Amino acid sequence: MDTHDTVAHIGDDSGQVTLPSVRLTVQALRAIVPALPGRETSDFEAQIEEVMEEEADRIVAEMQGGCS
Repeated sequence: MDTHDTVAHIGDDSGQVTLPSVRLTVQALRAIVPALPGRETSDFEAQIEEVMEEEADRIVAEMQGGCS
């Protein structure tokens, strides 16, 4: 947390204040979690295509192995 961050809090009748858990959004996590080394989010479409090609190759290999 930084000095000017907003904090949600709940106060009850006894004067006790609690801070509820915060669920991070994908947008917030994007700034926290670094990209994989050598990969940037601009490569996202290429990553999807690469994974789909690998999966297609795996399925074809599995089908060919099953037919022998």
